[in-house]
Amino acid sequence: MLKSNPKEYRAIITAAKILSIRSVYFNNAFVYICRNLIHSKIFENGLCMSTNKECKNNPLTQHIMDMYWVPFAKNIVDSIMCIGLVPFRYKKIDNSYIPYVPEAGTYEIHIVTDKEGFVRHEFFSNDKPIDINKPTPNAFVLSGFGYNPERSGQLNSTISCLYPIIRFNSDLHDFAIMAEKLRSNPPIIMQKKQESSTEQEEGLHFDAFIDSDAVKLNSHNQYKRDKSDIERLQNQRRLFLAAIEGRDPMQTSNQDTALKNMVPLPTQYSVGTVLAPNARTDFVSIQRLNQETICAMIGVPRSMIINDSVTRADIQGSHDVFRQTLIHWKKNIANILTKVYHVIYEEFEVSRLAKKSKKRKRNNLNSFVNDSLTRIEIPTVPYVSNDELRSLYLQGIISWKYYGEYMLRNASLPLDILNGKEEWSKDDRKEFMGVALKPPDSEGATKALPMAQQGSKSS
Repeated sequence: MLKSNPKEYRAIITAAKILSIRSVYFNNAFVYICRNLIHSKIFENGLCMSTNKECKNNPLTQHIMDMYWVPFAKNIVDSIMCIGLVPFRYKKIDNSYIPYVPEAGTYEIHIVTDKEGFVRHEFFSNDKPIDINKPTPNAFVLSGFGYNPERSGQLNSTISCLYPIIRFNSDLHDFAIMAEKLRSNPPIIMQKKQESSTEQEEGLHFDAFIDSDAVKLNSHNQYKRDKSDIERLQNQRRLFLAAIEGRDPMQTSNQDTALKNMVPLPTQYSVGTVLAPNARTDFVSIQRLNQETICAMIGVPRSMIINDSVTRADIQGSHDVFRQTLIHWKKNIANILTKVYHVIYEEFEVSRLAKKSKKRKRNNLNSFVNDSLTRIEIPTVPYVSNDELRSLYLQGIISWKYYGEYMLRNASLPLDILNGKEEWSKDDRKEFMGVALKPPDSEGATKALPMAQQGSKSS
């Protein structure tokens, strides 16, 4: 923590810290699966612009939105997951301002707390020496999504909370690989035999001490050696010392004949203990618990990714959990995109509203501005079945236009193929709902029977 001002405290989220947390985010397979599932479901219908009235000559076209703003919105999800904040900049491409999240490692974020406890976040690029009194121009840091870092710089994001679990899972995998390597080529412990003074050794030990002065006096110190015995002794000594000092010749000659892998032992040594590590019996249970924790933190039911004998197929519960996750992300991303749009196209919005508000009264300006502001929205996908949509339409709760749009979005089809003409009349819808109709009168019209007559007729 830096003390940049006597009345302010400054903490830094360094570029190295951002890189490390993003590395955990993208290199964990289960987290990456959840991330891709959220991306695919949120942006399956792209983005759209919402205004109360038609907005002409808007510089933000649908083509630019699909090409640049959708990837920017996906990076927003990744940034909130990793650090809980959204740093962004914008640049001009083909007379259009394009927002983007800078590449991790090219910036750092300062958390500044004043004496009144108010916190602001400042963006500093690493392309030149950092001056804490001059933040990078045209760079912003958005916060307030429920994952703001602490005053000391400690992260409170989803991935920072999962970091100990992911690190433990990674270490457990490494140790399991080490155990398998040791099990495939286990170390062998050698032990020396206990020798008695009465036993007479037949042969020459390469580590034996021979008193040359006593050779003539003692007949037991005299050995008969030929050339082949000396060669075998030297070969035995070389292999044994290589095994003791760690120079394992089997690593290079393991594919040769089996005889070359055989190491003759000296007569005073024998094979002792073979060290073979035991496999964990709870490895699968630990992996499943880690997966369930990751899914619970991110908000994706595990049963949507893996369906095994342990997972209970609670379809309604899984549907509700995932629906709330998508609603939460869609609301936050739409608000962020709207703020970014107002920052970039502030002059256009001010001039547009000024022209329309000339004839407005002062007390009506607030409601007029709120209703006329441009918003970036994520198209709503109804999280209901087609039968429920049909019931809402037949009851007259939603119109044919919205009924058709929601049915197409449920089927992941484009909206431009919608038939704009309503084929069913009001009486047809009542008939589909089972409402009894009067027989045609003299004028040929039919009317629905009163509820009392319908009950008496059915009885």
